[in-house]
Amino acid sequence: EFSHRYPQIKIDLQEGTTTQLTDKLVAEELDLLIDNSELDDKNYEKYYYSTERIILAVPKSFPINEELTQYQLTAEDIRAGRHKSTPFIFVKEENSIYKRSMKMCSRQNYSPNIIMKPDQVVSAFNMAGRGVGATFIPDGLIVNLPYEVPLCFYKMNEELAVRYVYLYKKRNKYLTKAMEEFIRVAVGDEAFQKVREQREKENQEKKGSDKKGDK
Repeated sequence: EFSHRYPQIKIDLQEGTTTQLTDKLVAEELDLLIDNSELDDKNYEKYYYSTERIILAVPKSFPINEELTQYQLTAEDIRAGRHKSTPFIFVKEENSIYKRSMKMCSRQNYSPNIIMKPDQVVSAFNMAGRGVGATFIPDGLIVNLPYEVPLCFYKMNEELAVRYVYLYKKRNKYLTKAMEEFIRVAVGDEAFQKVREQREKENQEKKGSDKKGDK
C-alpha cells in the first residue's frame, strides 16, 4: 500500500537475524525494523504491527499425517514413538522461532530429530515444501501465499505459539516524513499517534526532572 501511495520512494528491504538487524538499526544503517522480539523500550520506539501464530508444517508425503487426527500428536502417538522418525528443519538458535519451538517440544517431552538448520524461516519453509522435513513457521507466510504447497498445517495449542510483531525505530533518530508515512500505513494513524504522544510525555517528564536536578 505504501508503494502505491508513494511510488517515488524506494524501499530497501534487508533480511537477517534479530541481532544483525538491531545492530544496523542502532548504527542507523536501517531506518526501521520489523521483528517479533521484545526489544528494550528505552532504546527504541515500538509500534504494534500484528499478531502471528507459529504453526507446524509437515510435507503431505510424510506418513505421520495419516496418524494425526487432531491439530497435534496425541499422548498415544508419543508413547508409541510414531513421531520420532519425523525429520525436522529448525532455523538457527538465535532465531526466536527456534527458541519457542524447542520450548514447545520440551513441554511435550519430545526431542525433535533436527536434520538441518538454515538461517531463515523462508528457507526452512521452502525445504519443507520440497519434502525435506517438517518445520515450524509463522502463519503469516501462508496468508498471502499465491500458490499451493504440498504441506499439511497443524495448529499448536501453546501460548508460546502466539507472538507479537512490532515495528521499531531507534529513539532520538530523526523521523523523516517518509518514515512517518510508512509507519502510519503499516500500523494506522491512531497507533502511530499514541506512541508519539507517549514519547512526547516522556520527554516532558525528563525535562522536568532535569530542571529539578539543576536547582
